[in-house]
Amino acid sequence: MSSRGRSSNSRSVPSSTRRTTPSVSLAALDSVFSSFASPTDPSETDIDGTIRYCQALNLDPEDPVTLVLSYQLNAPSMGIFSRSGFVDGWSQLRVDTIEGMRSVVEGLRATWESGDEELFKRVYMFTYNYARTPGQKSISLEVAIAYWTLLLSPPRFRHLDSWIQFLQETRPDKTVPKDTWNLLYDFAKNVDANFGNYDEDGAWPVTLDEFVDWMRGREDKMAE
Repeated sequence: MSSRGRSSNSRSVPSSTRRTTPSVSLAALDSVFSSFASPTDPSETDIDGTIRYCQALNLDPEDPVTLVLSYQLNAPSMGIFSRSGFVDGWSQLRVDTIEGMRSVVEGLRATWESGDEELFKRVYMFTYNYARTPGQKSISLEVAIAYWTLLLSPPRFRHLDSWIQFLQETRPDKTVPKDTWNLLYDFAKNVDANFGNYDEDGAWPVTLDEFVDWMRGREDKMAE
């Protein structure tokens, strides 16, 4: 099985994780990766290897910082790191030891928890392809809800619970297309709590139009 990694585009390095030491050993990084690589495909980790790697970094696989690290290392899909993404990512972060990686993870945590919007948006947009099953065009509603709960819990998206209820009631067996995923970020960030600035003629997905109608209908019933 060949690596499923996407192109190893350069990742912006959060300032709190930057190193002043320029020397990084690619051989050392390759060796670190090999200790966690899949026995059947050394170009990537399997689930077991990924869990062991997270444990080595003192990182819970369910911690949102794991998602930030996956973004930094251009992980191809859930539970998998590719050798190329791992080596390229850590090279950019200027670290080639487990001890240094632990330190960087804490820097990533500090940046994430500070509410850095640029990092959040990049990680959010990255997550869709990361969460998608290889070969599929979209993600399931169940998977989308799990990641929305991780990423968009209030106060970031005050209507998250209603959004999930709406989808479960009206689209229980549906998948979530990428444009809905991406534009929900803009919706959560820019639309007023009472939807007063929501433009029905804007370039919103139909699902969001219907959600706003659904919410307004509920509010009307409550006002009766």
